[in-house]
Amino acid sequence: KKKLTMDGRVALGQTVQIIKGKNTGCIGRIIELKRGGWITVQLNNGATVATQGKASIRSMPVVNSDPFTAKLKVPRAPLHETSSNKEQGDLRKAKNDDEEWQRQAAEAAIRHRRQLLEQMAKYKEEMIRLKREHEAQRKLAEQKRAFMEEEKRKNDEALRAKRKLDDELRRLEREEQSTFPCDSHYARAAEEELERQRKKVLERERLRAQQLRERARQERLEKERQKQYQQRNQRESAKANDPRNFQYAHHSSQHKKKFGKTPFPSATGVPQTHYSRHQPQKSSAKSSRSQNPKKQKHHGIHKPQRLANARHFRILELDPNASTPDIKGAFRRLAKTMHPDKTITASPGTQQAKTDKFLQIKEAYEALKDPASRHRYMALVAQGQEA
Repeated sequence: KKKLTMDGRVALGQTVQIIKGKNTGCIGRIIELKRGGWITVQLNNGATVATQGKASIRSMPVVNSDPFTAKLKVPRAPLHETSSNKEQGDLRKAKNDDEEWQRQAAEAAIRHRRQLLEQMAKYKEEMIRLKREHEAQRKLAEQKRAFMEEEKRKNDEALRAKRKLDDELRRLEREEQSTFPCDSHYARAAEEELERQRKKVLERERLRAQQLRERARQERLEKERQKQYQQRNQRESAKANDPRNFQYAHHSSQHKKKFGKTPFPSATGVPQTHYSRHQPQKSSAKSSRSQNPKKQKHHGIHKPQRLANARHFRILELDPNASTPDIKGAFRRLAKTMHPDKTITASPGTQQAKTDKFLQIKEAYEALKDPASRHRYMALVAQGQEA
């Protein structure tokens, strides 16, 4: 590119010195040449200056562009030996101007270096200030943390003291209540009484449910026994109504006593083989009636005159022919009025009488609650050995 020159002394990118204005003495580099004689110079401190005309700047070629180590080398005009005083005066003037320029450039470099040192000092002071502020903040944070820990310790101690005081107050209150019962004591006693009543009711309900289950089981067993009894009666009736059982009905009782022991011919002359074929059926029919001597022994138990003195039936207010469910129902009905739990509010004499009556009811129920015990009791009544 073609360099733009100005008066043959400056060019684009050349180092110059400002010699007029407020930036006098500053050194910079030409970055732009405009028409009308305007020159844009970028100073070493980074500022940009626009000036007009060659009279405001001066060319300053340097060996090194560093402002701190720049060694100005101003070209000096050669001294020619002449006899003209005017020429010698001009040379001296040029020499003085060059020295002045060199001095001003050195002063400008010193000022710039001083400015940089001042900036560095300010930066160091700022860093020291920031470091001190950071240290102060750290110390403040440590103090705050220590203060918070101390507050927490004090709060914990206060809480422990409060808990200890509450425990002591509760202990004193318990001692006072144990020494002088107050409303809370009676309230607690009432709650305990309600709890006992509730447990008693639950126990009664449990016993009632157990009794109901036992009653259902007994009724089921009774139905099974009745069913077996009916089936046995049906079989006995079928055997008794069998026409083959009446073919020897005209024989005497002596022959009947010897039945099944010594065979005898029939009136129609039935052979022995035919008689022996029917013999097992007759013997089974008779043996079924004489097989259980115990039942035949107590056939008279059901007679009213023998059961008239049955004390347990009188206590339960039942007939001698009452069934097992009737006996259980009578026991529950009487226990509702005679049980000791139902007679708490009665007088001592009435309470004792009802307690004795309940013991008799319980004894009667234990003797009649199942068919086996009832059969034993009725046998004792029939023999006159009732306890």
